[in-house]
Amino acid sequence: MSIRRLALPWLVLVWTLHVATSVDTEENPPNVLLIVIDTLRADHLSTYGYERKTSPNIDRLASEGTVYENGIAAASWTLPSHASMFTGLFPRDHNTHAEQWTLDERFDTLAERLRAGGYRTAGFSNNVWTNEVSGLKQGFDVFEELFHQQNARVEGISVDDPEADRGARLTNERVLTWIDGRPADDRPFFVFINYFEPHLPYRPTRPFDQHFLPEHAKPHVVQRLRSFYSPREYGYILRLPFMDVKPQELEILTSLYDAEIAYTDRMLGQLIQGLRQRGVLDDTVIVITSDHGEHLGENHMLSHKLSVYEPLLRVPLLLWNPRRLPEPRRIAQPVQNHDLFGSVLELAGVRHHARTLPLSEPESDTAEASLTFAQIAYPKPFLETIRKKIPAGDTAPFERSLLTVRGPRYKLIEGSDGRVELYDLIDDPLESNDLSTQKKEVVATMKRYLEQFRAGKLP
Repeated sequence: MSIRRLALPWLVLVWTLHVATSVDTEENPPNVLLIVIDTLRADHLSTYGYERKTSPNIDRLASEGTVYENGIAAASWTLPSHASMFTGLFPRDHNTHAEQWTLDERFDTLAERLRAGGYRTAGFSNNVWTNEVSGLKQGFDVFEELFHQQNARVEGISVDDPEADRGARLTNERVLTWIDGRPADDRPFFVFINYFEPHLPYRPTRPFDQHFLPEHAKPHVVQRLRSFYSPREYGYILRLPFMDVKPQELEILTSLYDAEIAYTDRMLGQLIQGLRQRGVLDDTVIVITSDHGEHLGENHMLSHKLSVYEPLLRVPLLLWNPRRLPEPRRIAQPVQNHDLFGSVLELAGVRHHARTLPLSEPESDTAEASLTFAQIAYPKPFLETIRKKIPAGDTAPFERSLLTVRGPRYKLIEGSDGRVELYDLIDDPLESNDLSTQKKEVVATMKRYLEQFRAGKLP
């Protein structure tokens, strides 16, 4: 593949050089374990302040690592977001989205860069969008599409099966088997994992299926909601009366979603223990993030794909390795999770020119440096599915692409149809009060940022 030549602003170069000085590059390159927990929103993890104890193992890593309190995904669904994490580019640049399903081979991926730098590379995917057709297998010595086996199990079991693991257990087995089977040499490894459990339908396994259920939850209602899946959520989004979801049902769905997170966290803990037993944990940098979050009724939305609201864009992001990284810290500076592309290459000692994640709070800041961007292309295949499955629904409000810019306080969403929304994320974190007609000066400023983004001048 050709080496990307990107015109980066001087501010990004300064930031990258600053981060490089804070990483010990004299040691032998570490192993890297990149864990993407699909559909995981940050505010449902204990380490991000959630009242339910959904993530004790992630919390433990967070207490010893670098936690980014405001990690923002570049897109709100799997394919473009993974393409961004694998290339360090926005969808604007890699152009992989709902109507272009394959990452162009001219882009070098993280796995390709690391393999060229001497790493053994392996990927284990439970999501159908991270596959050979998508182009996301580039650079992996081994890439196992575990979703084939996972889908076969899900289709062949009853939704009330308490042992219906959806892939995490098998994933751990395959990862550890691959690690055990590596040649006995000094080459470090890069392993990518996509855990799928928090994705609809929410079917947590025993005993997690009972962990967070509200007292009012009746077994037959829980059973029915374990089958809640596409395109059922679209009926709710389109506000069809005969497909409405009651508040108590949303509460149960949320409980099942949280239980899926808790189960994935348990599996993550078991994987880490497996690495410890094999003597490779201390030499492994662990990265935990998500490709996007999930709507659980906010803004009258469920699932993901059709919006760029905070429940979809704010994702967990943390780095762990006490030997390789600075002392534990939490960083409030807004960052984008695809900047881990440059950070991983930095830790591996592989030359690059990409933006990296800060390992400490910047001593000085500018408005532009605090900006984050996300986008979704025109969702043609999803709209076609809705029209086919729910002909009574009006899809007009969603027939547009979306671009958003998020600053320290305000967030602007602009659609290709000209509609805009403005939210004050400090006073209105749930984005329930559109201020676009009240704060026109703020809208004008944020629109200028979007214009610069489209032109490739930001970030």
